[in-house]
Amino acid sequence: MRLVLCCFLGMALCICGAAYAQMGFAAYVGRPVFDLAQRMGPPTNVSRGANGWLIFQWMIGPTKGTVVEGLLIHRGRCVLEVATRPAKSNPKFVMVDWIMEDWRFRGWGCI
Repeated sequence: MRLVLCCFLGMALCICGAAYAQMGFAAYVGRPVFDLAQRMGPPTNVSRGANGWLIFQWMIGPTKGTVVEGLLIHRGRCVLEVATRPAKSNPKFVMVDWIMEDWRFRGWGCI
């Protein structure tokens, strides 16, 4: 019974943490990527999407994992991926020229 209670508590904490993170990143949609970079630091990687617009990525982790009753439940790497659109007609390769359109977590280590 104790193990089941601890598992439910752990899942509730993960869900609450994910909901908080989602609300936090959603606040940056429609703002320059530079604003998010002030919070997260410089992106780990920048690439071009299918439409030619930039995709910024931040590596989060590797996570240390979640331990319940001595068992490692969750561990891995997580990437925050931010899709953008140009802020002006001739954008440069700088964060102030790109507006955050959407974001998602990618990887097994995301909470």
